[in-house]
Amino acid sequence: MKYFHNLIIISLLLFSTIPSWAQLTRAQMNNYNNTFVGANGVGAITGPIVNTDISNVINGVATLSDINTFNYSATGTVTGNFSQMTVNLTESIAATGFVYPGVFTDTMNSTAITGGRPGLTGQVIMEAPTSPSNPLRFYAGISGLFATSVPDNGISGTPLGFGYGASSNCTLESGATFWAGCTGMNASVFVLTGASVSRRFGFQAESDGNLQGSLIDAAYDVWEGTGGVGPSWEDGFLIDNSNGVYPIATGGTILKSGTGSQSVSLAAGIDLSEITGAWTFDAITLPANNGGICWGITSACGGGKIHSVATSGGPQLFLQTNQFEIAFGSGGVFEVTNAGLTTTDTLNLAAIPTSAGSGGLYICIDTSGNTYKKSTCP
Repeated sequence: MKYFHNLIIISLLLFSTIPSWAQLTRAQMNNYNNTFVGANGVGAITGPIVNTDISNVINGVATLSDINTFNYSATGTVTGNFSQMTVNLTESIAATGFVYPGVFTDTMNSTAITGGRPGLTGQVIMEAPTSPSNPLRFYAGISGLFATSVPDNGISGTPLGFGYGASSNCTLESGATFWAGCTGMNASVFVLTGASVSRRFGFQAESDGNLQGSLIDAAYDVWEGTGGVGPSWEDGFLIDNSNGVYPIATGGTILKSGTGSQSVSLAAGIDLSEITGAWTFDAITLPANNGGICWGITSACGGGKIHSVATSGGPQLFLQTNQFEIAFGSGGVFEVTNAGLTTTDTLNLAAIPTSAGSGGLYICIDTSGNTYKKSTCP
């Protein structure tokens, strides 16, 4: 958090009339921040704001303790939203690339360096329960916002402009070889022994507002950002056990449609109809001799089942228009239509009695007007 404070303080000094940091006195800094923090334009703060331990940067400091540290405490009551620290930049720069309102850079340029580097860290630490009447119990270590109420020169049929609440990237440039990973964004969740929580997510896509996207509306979008110049993703969604541990718990579910019965009308559960190219294996592959397709919400599979127990060369089932086909690896094809059962191979019919004196095979042929007709069929 101390580095975040440094960035804000340095940004403030760029717009002040103070010649240099070394000339900034404790009284000047306290006065500046008291004025700056109170002018929030939302709700006036009542109660004292205490600023302490403002450390000046002096060339040639011998130790690293408390350099560039800004500590302050605030108490009181505010109405509405309130910013304890704000940097406002108003600009009208014409540029062909990105214009960064603020940049914090840590350049690692020594082989003597040890330890990880989180870059810029924002954190909220709760040391005591909030008020019982607290109406807004949402806390985030860091948040980003893009907001606008104007178009970006887009017109009907030709939309322009992309807004992102947050954006991150990992870049490996030429020469950065043999890295173990490059992750655009990582979300780690820790719930330790002695704590409890009813919901634990690695990622949550929350739908707010009151409109959907006119072209695409999805909670998760897999995108290829180079226009086909760079590589596409090998897998759209992967359960990764490359570290030797499968991350889905025993008894868990890889893809689940809800936490209870859902009486909602959907177009499809899984829609692969847009893929017109040939599949290397098939549209849906299941582990051999392990797993099937089950109808129903219980393990009894009350609706029915398609389940192959063949180790190899098993039959294939084809659901055609008004036709059901069974193709055998070493035989022909049996077709079932509203006209009956047909095959190009020998048709063998057999019936196994379920008990002594029961069961048997009955063949009823009704030619309806031809020379042979059995009058009674069981």
